[in-house]
Amino acid sequence: MNTEKECLFRQYESDTLIEVWQQADKRQLIFDNKVIQSEMWLAEPQRLVLPLHKSMLAGCLFSDLPGRVLLAGTGGASVARYFHHQFPDVAGDAVELSPTICAIARNYFQFPSDNWQLHHQDIQAYIVDCKQQYDLIVFDIAEGLYSPKWLLDISFLQRLKQQLTLNGQIAFNILVKNDADFMQFLAAIRIVFAQQTICLSVPKYRNVVVFAFNRSPKLTRLQVEERLAQFEQYWGLDFQSEWLQMLKENPAGSGVL
Repeated sequence: MNTEKECLFRQYESDTLIEVWQQADKRQLIFDNKVIQSEMWLAEPQRLVLPLHKSMLAGCLFSDLPGRVLLAGTGGASVARYFHHQFPDVAGDAVELSPTICAIARNYFQFPSDNWQLHHQDIQAYIVDCKQQYDLIVFDIAEGLYSPKWLLDISFLQRLKQQLTLNGQIAFNILVKNDADFMQFLAAIRIVFAQQTICLSVPKYRNVVVFAFNRSPKLTRLQVEERLAQFEQYWGLDFQSEWLQMLKENPAGSGVL
């Protein structure tokens, strides 16, 4: 096996350097020589290698398996590949503004074709005309290095909430400069979702995932704890550390917990 690091793709788009690198079995999508957006192991393409992608699914501890998923931002298609392998009957839409990323997801990161559609479109325009509702929306969009300011728009958040099923939820990947900026995003989300939120920081990363629920989750804290082992076996993911982090970071009465 070739263990030399090889650049498979390199292109600038809007002043951002987008590269795909491979070394042995590991393939990475990298922005500006420093941000690893996605990583795929060729022998196990379904594996969620980066902690952020696993963390963004931890809100599903409170709900049933989603039947339909919307990815706002596609990247290297990690979440799409995971669902396609682990739960083939789950259908999904991935919305990606960048034509370069769309091509990379298909050509280098095995974006699934069965039950999944990749849309080259702005998510803000997509949800205006979207007639579909989703059990899970994963919002993973950055402009430059940070979450876009238009995510603070209450009307946009309300439209996004309207795309949820009754028991649906959104996982927001929030990446900001400082605590004050984070509180702005959290406040806007909590206004629209009536404080039905949970925060989860990602250790060793600056990302914080905010889970927002369309209504109070069906499962209580005690019920989640009782079914944690069963959930992990069913999903093939170890959520013990994420669960403990949720309990640490979300005081009783602050939202869902």
